Amino acid sequence: MQSVVVTIDERRQKAIQICEVVENTIVTLQSDRQTFSRFRDGATASEAVMRTHFPPTIARWYSQSVLSGLRRLGDRDMRSHSLRQLFDGMLAHPGDWTFDALLQLWDRTKHQYEPEMLELLAHATYGWVADASGRALNVSQVITDRARLDEILKSVRNLVNTTIAHADRKAVSPNAMTYNQLDETIYAVEDLAKRYIALLTGRGYSSEPGSMTPYEQTAVS
Repeated sequence: MQSVVVTIDERRQKAIQICEVVENTIVTLQSDRQTFSRFRDGATASEAVMRTHFPPTIARWYSQSVLSGLRRLGDRDMRSHSLRQLFDGMLAHPGDWTFDALLQLWDRTKHQYEPEMLELLAHATYGWVADASGRALNVSQVITDRARLDEILKSVRNLVNTTIAHADRKAVSPNAMTYNQLDETIYAVEDLAKRYIALLTGRGYSSEPGSMTPYEQTAVS
């Protein structure tokens, strides 16, 4: 059986595709969070509604949906398009993500910057993940961020594995995480994802939690 040879360009293209999936997943999680928050405020204002089975049913659907969405972002399956797989791919082939490679990748996107501005912006974006030379990937930084992702999603993964994906009679319910904890987990994953999506795509993102609307970079901050 012949092994499949994956080219550098194919690996980079997959990473960009992963960025799109991760961004869309987080946007959906944020949208659902806002919708549920408005529903909860409306429901608690009505004693009649609160006496029905409707609020706890919606709460269960919401919590299970969010837990599953977050769990997918940490999926370790090589076939998945998850944030965890983005980290794994970068660590498996760090040479794919030199500064020159990043600059070439940005130049092939829709950005219309002059070459000097493009390089200036790329340097500003690449700095936090560069090694001492400033031209190659700092593998230790990616390892640290991958470990951080695993820690952020540890409780989520345990809940999904024991109460949604499998039936463990000794397990706690999905609501064992509070709504505030779910919100904090979404924000933490979002913060981590934005930096890597910006790195690979050249998009800009606000540091404000809950904001995944990208914008074109126009100046170095």
